[in-house]
Amino acid sequence: MLHAKLVREGFKVNVKVVERIYREERLWLRRTKRKKIPREGAWCPIAPNQRWSLDFTSDALANGRKFRTANLKDDCTRECPAIEVDFSLPGERVVDMLERVARERGYPDILVVDNVLCAE
Repeated sequence: MLHAKLVREGFKVNVKVVERIYREERLWLRRTKRKKIPREGAWCPIAPNQRWSLDFTSDALANGRKFRTANLKDDCTRECPAIEVDFSLPGERVVDMLERVARERGYPDILVVDNVLCAE
């Protein structure tokens, strides 16, 4: 809206200038939401143990020491069969976690790690 008014009055402005004006005047900046487009070939599981997702996150304690978590999620039931938390998560620990869950529940058809499919 501000951009259109400035252009009508003859000013040459771009997005960065308009955002800076909004910030300086402490105005509310409208953001347009991007429409999520489903990927081609996106596959949705219809039964438990068809697809698991493995995600890594990190955070810090109040004293500044960082820790990591490995979260394993069943994409159909949306339950989390395992969460591994430690200051260091080597690959062996992640493999042990996956093997432990697979012994209890069986192996999945597909394992997704950071949007990369790993099939048997």
